[in-house]
This record gives sequence, structure tokens and C-alpha cells, in this order.
Amino acid sequence: MDYQDEIKNIISGILYFFNIEYSLDIKRDESVDTLIFNISTSESGLLIGTNGDNLKALQLLVKSMIFKKNKYLQEFSLDVNNYRRDRIEFIREMARNFANKAEFTKKPVILQPMSSFERRIVHLEIMARGGAVTTESAGEGYNRCVVIKLI
Repeated sequence: MDYQDEIKNIISGILYFFNIEYSLDIKRDESVDTLIFNISTSESGLLIGTNGDNLKALQLLVKSMIFKKNKYLQEFSLDVNNYRRDRIEFIREMARNFANKAEFTKKPVILQPMSSFERRIVHLEIMARGGAVTTESAGEGYNRCVVIKLI
């Protein structure tokens, strides 16, 4: 059994346990060389949870089971009804809009607190955008956020 089949079997077992009907689509994201397992289901709210917390926990559970079984871990990502993909695009667009605002008003813009994953997306988007703005993280713990400001 190959790595991809093992991941599929673990996901299937978990979803069977919770009696969730689903379909599974697997794609490779060439930009980060990662397999993405997208679960399509009518019960997405249960699997995603508040702010994606259940999805993060589900991914951690699957990764832990794979690592325990194989003692190695190839990078992969779980998604539900393309929630994570859509969230990433939303964060990128938000970063561009707030960068424009910072340039126009010439004042720093403080974004809402975000996870480290989401903050990284903002930092990378602003860095790729170039221009007269830069980013830095501020705050601690759950209140850590990104500040977009003029260079």
C-alpha cells in the first residue's frame, strides 16, 4: 500500500466512525509540492469547526497516525469543501486591500489576530507584491496579528 492509499484509508476510517458521507478528491499543489486531500461533504461545519479548529485537529490526527505507522511523514494537507483553499485566497485578497489602504492613508494598518499559518500568508503576499509597504507581527499568543506599514 502506498502513502496516498494509507492516508485515504485513515481518513475513510475516521469519517466512517462519525458516520459522515463524503467523497475524496486528491490533488498535488505544485507550488508547495504537497498532496491535498479535499473532503466533500454536506456536514462540512462539523469537520471544519470554528475558525477551522476541527479541520486542524483532524489533520493533526491523520498526520500522527501516519507517522506512528511509518516513522516518516511526507507533507500533505486536508481540506473540507475547499475551505482552506478559499480561506487562503480570502487572506491574500485582504492583505492586498489593506496594503493599498496603508499606502493611501500613509498610516499603519493592524489586521485582526490570526494563526501563524494565516500571518505567514499575509507576510508572503505583501513581500511578493512589493511596493512601499512591509509587514511585521505584533502581540502575543492568540492576540498576535500582522501590521502593514510603509517602508
